[in-house]
Amino acid sequence: MKHKIAYVLIALGLVCIICAGGIEIYNFSESKNASRASCRMLEELDAYRRNSSENKQTADKNNNEEAHTAFKHPENPQQEGSQSGTPSEAENKTDSKSQHKDEAEIGSHSYIGELIIPDLDLRLPVLSAFSYKNLKLAPCRYSGSKDSYDLVIIAHNYNSHFGKLPTLKSGAEVYFCDMKNNTAAFEMAEMETLQPNQTEELKSSEYPLTLLTCNYSGRQRIALRFRPKNS
Repeated sequence: MKHKIAYVLIALGLVCIICAGGIEIYNFSESKNASRASCRMLEELDAYRRNSSENKQTADKNNNEEAHTAFKHPENPQQEGSQSGTPSEAENKTDSKSQHKDEAEIGSHSYIGELIIPDLDLRLPVLSAFSYKNLKLAPCRYSGSKDSYDLVIIAHNYNSHFGKLPTLKSGAEVYFCDMKNNTAAFEMAEMETLQPNQTEELKSSEYPLTLLTCNYSGRQRIALRFRPKNS
Protein backbone atom coordinates (compact mmCIF):
# COMPACT_ATOMS: atom_id res chain seq x y z
CA MET A 1 0.00 0.00 0.00
CA LYS A 2 2.80 2.38 0.93
CA HIS A 3 4.55 1.65 -2.35
CA LYS A 4 1.40 2.44 -4.31
CA ILE A 5 1.03 5.78 -2.52
CA ALA A 6 4.68 6.54 -3.23
CA TYR A 7 4.22 5.76 -6.92
CA VAL A 8 1.14 7.98 -7.08
CA LEU A 9 3.00 10.85 -5.43
CA ILE A 10 5.94 10.42 -7.78
CA ALA A 11 3.56 10.38 -10.77
CA LEU A 12 1.86 13.54 -9.53
CA GLY A 13 5.23 15.17 -9.03
CA LEU A 14 6.25 14.30 -12.58
CA VAL A 15 2.97 15.69 -13.91
CA CYS A 16 3.55 18.96 -12.03
CA ILE A 17 7.10 19.19 -13.39
CA ILE A 18 5.90 18.56 -16.94
CA CYS A 19 3.13 21.14 -16.58
CA ALA A 20 5.54 23.70 -15.16
CA GLY A 21 7.95 23.02 -18.01
CA GLY A 22 5.14 23.37 -20.52
CA ILE A 23 4.11 26.73 -19.05
CA GLU A 24 7.72 27.96 -19.19
CA ILE A 25 8.05 26.89 -22.81
CA TYR A 26 4.73 28.55 -23.67
CA ASN A 27 5.73 31.81 -21.94
CA PHE A 28 9.11 31.79 -23.67
CA SER A 29 7.44 31.24 -27.04
CA GLU A 30 4.94 34.04 -26.40
CA SER A 31 7.75 36.40 -25.38
CA LYS A 32 9.73 35.61 -28.55
CA ASN A 33 6.66 36.16 -30.73
CA ALA A 34 5.99 39.48 -28.97
CA SER A 35 9.60 40.53 -29.48
CA ARG A 36 9.43 39.79 -33.20
CA ALA A 37 6.10 41.64 -33.52
CA SER A 38 7.53 44.69 -31.73
CA CYS A 39 10.57 44.73 -34.02
CA ARG A 40 8.35 44.68 -37.11
CA MET A 41 6.26 47.51 -35.68
CA LEU A 42 9.35 49.60 -34.93
CA GLU A 43 10.38 49.18 -38.57
CA GLU A 44 6.94 50.51 -39.57
CA LEU A 45 7.30 53.46 -37.19
CA ASP A 46 10.78 54.29 -38.49
CA ALA A 47 9.60 54.17 -42.11
CA TYR A 48 6.61 56.36 -41.23
CA ARG A 49 8.84 58.95 -39.56
CA ARG A 50 11.28 58.97 -42.47
CA ASN A 51 8.44 59.54 -44.93
CA SER A 52 6.92 62.22 -42.71
CA SER A 53 10.28 63.98 -42.45
CA GLU A 54 10.84 63.83 -46.22
CA ASN A 55 7.31 65.11 -46.88
CA LYS A 56 7.83 67.96 -44.42
CA GLN A 57 11.12 68.93 -46.07
CA THR A 58 9.42 68.88 -49.50
CA ALA A 59 6.52 70.98 -48.19
CA ASP A 60 8.90 73.47 -46.58
CA LYS A 61 10.86 73.74 -49.82
CA ASN A 62 7.69 74.31 -51.83
CA ASN A 63 6.48 76.92 -49.33
CA ASN A 64 9.80 78.74 -49.54
CA GLU A 65 9.66 78.73 -53.34
CA GLU A 66 6.08 80.03 -53.30
CA ALA A 67 6.99 82.77 -50.86
CA HIS A 68 9.96 83.76 -53.02
CA THR A 69 7.74 83.90 -56.13
CA ALA A 70 5.11 85.95 -54.29
CA PHE A 71 7.77 88.41 -53.19
CA LYS A 72 8.93 88.85 -56.78
CA HIS A 73 5.39 89.31 -58.18
CA PRO A 74 3.31 91.27 -55.66
CA GLU A 75 0.90 92.34 -58.41
CA ASN A 76 -0.69 88.88 -58.38
CA PRO A 77 -3.76 89.13 -56.08
CA GLN A 78 -3.55 85.52 -54.97
CA GLN A 79 0.11 85.86 -54.13
CA GLU A 80 -0.60 89.05 -52.22
CA GLY A 81 -3.12 87.13 -50.17
CA SER A 82 -0.59 84.46 -49.43
CA GLN A 83 2.04 87.02 -48.58
CA SER A 84 -0.25 88.81 -46.12
CA GLY A 85 -0.95 85.57 -44.28
CA THR A 86 -4.43 84.79 -45.70
CA PRO A 87 -4.93 81.01 -45.73
CA SER A 88 -5.11 79.44 -49.16
CA GLU A 89 -7.93 77.11 -50.21
CA ALA A 90 -5.67 74.10 -49.75
CA GLU A 91 -4.77 75.24 -46.24
CA ASN A 92 -8.46 75.67 -45.37
CA LYS A 93 -9.09 72.09 -46.42
CA THR A 94 -6.56 70.76 -43.94
CA ASP A 95 -8.19 68.38 -41.51
CA SER A 96 -7.84 70.11 -38.15
CA LYS A 97 -8.50 66.86 -36.31
CA SER A 98 -5.43 65.23 -37.81
CA GLN A 99 -3.28 68.10 -36.56
CA HIS A 100 -4.24 67.44 -32.96
CA LYS A 101 -4.66 63.69 -33.09
CA ASP A 102 -1.99 61.87 -31.10
CA GLU A 103 -2.22 58.62 -33.05
CA ALA A 104 -1.44 57.47 -36.57
CA GLU A 105 -2.60 54.53 -38.65
CA ILE A 106 0.28 52.56 -40.11
CA GLY A 107 -0.61 49.39 -41.93
CA SER A 108 -3.12 47.47 -39.85
CA HIS A 109 -2.25 49.13 -36.53
CA SER A 110 -2.73 52.47 -34.83
CA TYR A 111 0.17 53.91 -32.81
CA ILE A 112 0.71 56.80 -30.41
CA GLY A 113 4.51 56.58 -30.38
CA GLU A 114 7.35 54.59 -28.87
CA LEU A 115 8.79 54.03 -25.43
CA ILE A 116 12.53 53.94 -24.70
CA ILE A 117 13.90 52.48 -21.44
CA PRO A 118 17.71 52.75 -21.54
CA ASP A 119 18.38 50.81 -18.31
CA LEU A 120 16.58 47.78 -19.77
CA ASP A 121 17.88 48.31 -23.31
CA LEU A 122 14.29 48.45 -24.54
CA ARG A 123 12.73 50.36 -27.40
CA LEU A 124 9.07 49.50 -27.85
CA PRO A 125 6.19 50.69 -30.05
CA VAL A 126 3.02 51.77 -28.23
CA LEU A 127 -0.36 50.93 -29.75
CA SER A 128 -3.13 53.48 -29.37
CA ALA A 129 -5.77 51.18 -27.87
CA PHE A 130 -5.64 48.42 -25.28
CA SER A 131 -6.99 44.97 -26.16
CA TYR A 132 -5.82 41.49 -25.26
CA LYS A 133 -5.03 40.86 -28.92
CA ASN A 134 -2.91 44.02 -29.14
CA LEU A 135 -1.24 43.25 -25.83
CA LYS A 136 0.30 40.11 -27.35
CA LEU A 137 2.07 42.31 -29.89
CA ALA A 138 3.22 45.44 -28.09
CA PRO A 139 2.56 47.75 -25.14
CA CYS A 140 -0.77 49.59 -25.40
CA ARG A 141 -2.26 52.81 -24.15
CA TYR A 142 -4.52 51.91 -21.23
CA SER A 143 -5.79 55.46 -20.70
CA GLY A 144 -4.89 59.14 -20.97
CA SER A 145 -2.38 60.83 -23.25
CA LYS A 146 0.98 62.56 -23.18
CA ASP A 147 -0.60 65.95 -23.79
CA SER A 148 -3.04 65.61 -20.88
CA TYR A 149 -0.23 64.42 -18.56
CA ASP A 150 -2.02 61.22 -17.52
CA LEU A 151 -0.72 58.58 -19.92
CA VAL A 152 -0.94 54.97 -18.70
CA ILE A 153 0.81 52.31 -20.81
CA ILE A 154 0.18 48.63 -20.15
CA ALA A 155 2.12 45.57 -21.35
CA HIS A 156 2.54 41.88 -20.59
CA ASN A 157 5.32 40.79 -18.28
CA TYR A 158 7.27 39.23 -21.15
CA ASN A 159 10.99 39.86 -20.78
CA SER A 160 10.87 41.50 -24.20
CA HIS A 161 8.16 43.91 -22.95
CA PHE A 162 7.59 44.95 -19.30
CA GLY A 163 8.80 41.81 -17.51
CA LYS A 164 11.91 43.54 -16.13
CA LEU A 165 10.20 46.78 -15.08
CA PRO A 166 10.33 45.91 -11.34
CA THR A 167 14.14 45.95 -11.53
CA LEU A 168 14.19 49.67 -12.30
CA LYS A 169 15.46 51.92 -9.54
CA SER A 170 14.18 55.29 -8.42
CA GLY A 171 15.35 57.95 -10.84
CA ALA A 172 15.58 55.57 -13.82
CA GLU A 173 15.02 57.44 -17.07
CA VAL A 174 12.30 56.69 -19.59
CA TYR A 175 11.56 58.49 -22.86
CA PHE A 176 8.31 58.67 -24.81
CA CYS A 177 8.46 59.79 -28.44
CA ASP A 178 5.10 60.66 -30.01
CA MET A 179 4.05 60.35 -33.64
CA LYS A 180 5.21 63.90 -34.38
CA ASN A 181 8.70 62.94 -33.20
CA ASN A 182 8.44 65.00 -30.00
CA THR A 183 10.28 63.31 -27.13
CA ALA A 184 9.40 63.72 -23.45
CA ALA A 185 11.82 62.61 -20.73
CA PHE A 186 10.69 61.10 -17.42
CA GLU A 187 12.28 59.65 -14.31
CA MET A 188 10.90 56.97 -12.03
CA ALA A 189 9.30 58.32 -8.86
CA GLU A 190 7.74 55.26 -7.21
CA MET A 191 6.50 51.71 -7.66
CA GLU A 192 3.12 50.41 -6.46
CA THR A 193 1.68 46.93 -6.15
CA LEU A 194 -2.06 46.91 -6.85
CA GLN A 195 -4.85 44.36 -6.90
CA PRO A 196 -6.66 43.68 -10.20
CA ASN A 197 -9.86 45.30 -8.88
CA GLN A 198 -8.10 48.59 -8.08
CA THR A 199 -8.89 49.99 -11.51
CA GLU A 200 -9.14 53.61 -10.39
CA GLU A 201 -5.77 53.42 -8.66
CA LEU A 202 -4.22 52.33 -11.95
CA LYS A 203 -4.81 55.85 -13.25
CA SER A 204 -2.84 58.45 -11.36
CA SER A 205 -3.51 62.15 -11.84
CA GLU A 206 -0.38 62.99 -9.86
CA TYR A 207 2.06 61.57 -12.41
CA PRO A 208 2.13 62.22 -16.17
CA LEU A 209 3.28 58.69 -17.03
CA THR A 210 2.49 55.27 -15.55
CA LEU A 211 3.84 51.95 -16.85
CA LEU A 212 1.71 48.98 -15.87
CA THR A 213 2.23 45.22 -15.93
CA CYS A 214 1.40 42.18 -13.80
CA ASN A 215 3.69 40.29 -11.46
CA TYR A 216 5.03 36.82 -12.24
CA SER A 217 1.95 35.04 -10.87
CA GLY A 218 -0.39 37.39 -12.71
CA ARG A 219 -2.44 37.99 -9.55
CA GLN A 220 -1.25 41.53 -8.87
CA ARG A 221 -0.47 44.63 -10.91
CA ILE A 222 2.78 46.55 -10.73
CA ALA A 223 2.52 50.26 -11.51
CA LEU A 224 5.63 52.37 -12.00
CA ARG A 225 4.99 56.11 -11.71
CA PHE A 226 7.15 58.62 -13.56
CA ARG A 227 7.53 62.38 -13.16
CA PRO A 228 8.99 64.77 -15.75
CA LYS A 229 12.76 64.67 -15.72
CA ASN A 230 14.52 67.60 -14.02
CA SER A 231 11.23 69.00 -12.75
